[in-house]
Amino acid sequence: MTETSMQAGNIDVYGFLEPQSIQRSGQSQFESENYIKNWMQNSKPDVYLGAYLNDAHWQMVVILPKENVVIWFCSLHNKPDNYLKGIINSALKGLDDTQQSKSKPPAR
Repeated sequence: MTETSMQAGNIDVYGFLEPQSIQRSGQSQFESENYIKNWMQNSKPDVYLGAYLNDAHWQMVVILPKENVVIWFCSLHNKPDNYLKGIINSALKGLDDTQQSKSKPPAR
C-alpha cells in the first residue's frame, strides 16, 4: 500500500499502520500506543489506515489525527474493540504534549 501511495503521489496524504504493531497479542498496550504516537509525530500524513484482527475477523481503522476523528469499518457491523479504542485515544492525546491535550476529549 505504501508503494502504491508513493507512485500515485499521495505519500503525504496516507500513512499505514503495521497490523502486528497494533494487535492485542504480541505487544503491550504501552508499546502499541507509543508506536501509533511516534508514527504520527514523525510522518505527518493526513490519514492513517490500519488493519486490525479481532476475533478472527479483519477490520479497518482510519485515523484523521488533525480532526481528532477515527472511523471504524467492520463488515459484521461490530462495535470498535475497546483495546484498540484505548490505544488510539491515548496516542492521539499524546500527540500534543501541552496542558490542553490532557483535557482533550476522546476521538470521535
